[in-house]
Amino acid sequence: ADKRLRLLAEKQIAPLDHPKQAQQITAPPPSGDIAKLLGEARDSLSHGDAQGALQKYEAVLAKQPDNLVALYFAGNLSLQLKQVKQGLTHLARAATIAPNDPRVWLVLGRAYEQYATPEDAIRVYRHILQSAPKSPQANEADKRLRLLSGKQMATLGHPKQAQKILENLS
Repeated sequence: ADKRLRLLAEKQIAPLDHPKQAQQITAPPPSGDIAKLLGEARDSLSHGDAQGALQKYEAVLAKQPDNLVALYFAGNLSLQLKQVKQGLTHLARAATIAPNDPRVWLVLGRAYEQYATPEDAIRVYRHILQSAPKSPQANEADKRLRLLSGKQMATLGHPKQAQKILENLS
């Protein structure tokens, strides 16, 4: 579990947690109390304490409900801790606050794909392709969208169309 949390921190969360990126995304920049709580949350996460980190991010959200970094982290951590409804709620709110940030939307799409419906994930992936077509996340969104579309075709009894879609994934 600790290894998974560190990987989550490095691969999914760290890009948004970088101080310069966080300042670009959040307005206004975190105040003293908020910055302190965010730092404590990062420390908890780096030591494998997901629950402690989540509590710190929730404390940030109690003071600043639209803090994008806290919403993003709280969403990811809630999902890791099997608090699916809370995780999806935080990530959906983060996407609402950052409608043009494909990083946030890609994580939301992956969460919907795993915990909600394929239609929700497809809607999110299409949003990424429309709002940030040249981003690295658009490539991933395109692949995920085609994979889900192929699966849906197979489920609907259209194996030839499904095979055609899935063959073009590589």
